[in-house]
Amino acid sequence: MEKYHKSTVYDRCKMNGSSPDILKPDLYKKYPNSDKVPLPKPKSTNPVLLDDALRKRRSFREYLQKSIDLDTLSYLLWATSGINKLIQSSWGEIGLRTAPSAGACYPIETYIIVNKLKNQIGVKGLDMGVYHYDVEYHQLEVVIPGDFREPLMKACLEQHYCGTAPVVFIFTAIFNRTKYKYEDRGYRYIFLDAGHQVQNLALAITGLHLGGVPIGAFYDDEMNSIIAVDGIFESTIYVYPIGCIK
Repeated sequence: MEKYHKSTVYDRCKMNGSSPDILKPDLYKKYPNSDKVPLPKPKSTNPVLLDDALRKRRSFREYLQKSIDLDTLSYLLWATSGINKLIQSSWGEIGLRTAPSAGACYPIETYIIVNKLKNQIGVKGLDMGVYHYDVEYHQLEVVIPGDFREPLMKACLEQHYCGTAPVVFIFTAIFNRTKYKYEDRGYRYIFLDAGHQVQNLALAITGLHLGGVPIGAFYDDEMNSIIAVDGIFESTIYVYPIGCIK
């Protein structure tokens, strides 16, 4: 760690541009052959002052066996990483988002896993399974249908609430999006970007009187296998179960 930190410090005499060894990656990840689920226009159904959300934010690991609706999920996805302004740049037209990103590279991808509760599915209007959030068109893409409660709990070191929450957010990083511009120092920015997004999510769920807990302890290869990413060019870096609380 010390060697990495030292080797990626900025030096006035050695500032580099984009890496010539990395192909410029696509800004948006797509699953072109997947089924699509349009999301409602994002809107807050129960606005809370930011000051109140900051004061009330806590980690919750126990959830009521109660579904959340698609309007709520839509707002949480948008609040975490959705587009709030379109601009022209060297990449072409890009959408600036609700969370900041170094160089507007946006390396973080958002997946969700919809679980089954005792008598209902965790998100009304969706089936159980893994979904990818298509930021560009504000829709979900079906990645893998099915019940992932058991493997998800095992992958998260037996943290049972990953299987009892209605929905679990999973954040991955496509490393080359940031490394293309910042080379090895880009790893620093990637994890900062993830933190920005997860804090957005934490405040958004608090504002909607929901609960959740950020998780960094998981078996990387198992998590990557669940959502079908390679673990090399894209890998899981954060997990966040969310549910209704008392």
